[in-house]
Amino acid sequence: MQKIIIDTNVIISHLISKNISPTDKIFDLVFGGKIRAFISEEVWSELIEKIQSPRIKPILNRNTAKFIAQYKYAVTKIQAATKLSICRDPKDDKFLELAQDSQADYLITGDQDLLILRNHLSTKIITITEFTQSLIT
Repeated sequence: MQKIIIDTNVIISHLISKNISPTDKIFDLVFGGKIRAFISEEVWSELIEKIQSPRIKPILNRNTAKFIAQYKYAVTKIQAATKLSICRDPKDDKFLELAQDSQADYLITGDQDLLILRNHLSTKIITITEFTQSLIT
């Protein structure tokens, strides 16, 4: 079973999307137990903070409460023990730490500060489009 980390920006994009998007397939697989997604307390806190922010909350289009409840149930929460200082945006190191400690196959993100590190860890850092294409091949 593939192990993944989903960056907060991907989840927010999913929640504000008005149309069917590539993230629908990924979350269907996560919620169906076909792919194992990991999250840390630090990443979970960031997600909740973002969806409650005055800038994001008004543009959410999906049933956010239902999605968050499903996501919380479906993901595996771990306490990341590794401390890294790799990313040019230090706030993104938490995703790399989580990827390393969970031994994730993929970190799915739209963040250029993470994508620039594609080959830095054993975890493949890829976009949502690249991940959905990998599901097809």
